[in-house]
Amino acid sequence: MDYEKKFNTTGICIPSLHYMVDTTDMISEIIEDYIEPGEYFTMNRARQFGKTTTLELLYQKLKEKYIVLDLSFEAAEEYFQSLGSLARGLVMDISERLERQGVNENLCKEWKTPVSEEFPLRDFGRKITVLCSKSDREVILTIDEVDKNADNQIFCHF
Repeated sequence: MDYEKKFNTTGICIPSLHYMVDTTDMISEIIEDYIEPGEYFTMNRARQFGKTTTLELLYQKLKEKYIVLDLSFEAAEEYFQSLGSLARGLVMDISERLERQGVNENLCKEWKTPVSEEFPLRDFGRKITVLCSKSDREVILTIDEVDKNADNQIFCHF
């Protein structure tokens, strides 16, 4: 079924459905200048500037070569009630991403075990270390909507 392209002002833009600027060169530049050299980077722009769409396009381009943990803190307020709820929520989200990307069963199994009640973030960090050291692909973490909880003290600890 053919759809007529239209302008999208909410959510992710899909190039085949929505009018949008060609970001092919920008995506390639981000990968070459930041991701391949292992650099950390942030995107900080006003609303409706294409940050979420850019992250989705990066995910689509990177998922064959890397494990991409594409998280979002939108509608994740309950994660920031305690360090334990943050660790449990992140473990749940990462577990889903690993399964979706066909990561080997033993690594996925590690993410099915609950985090320590006494030291949740330390245990979460251990899980990340195991994933990065035992994976056959490099791991990339993206977090969308970080600003939703940037003023939260639990988030600052994270």
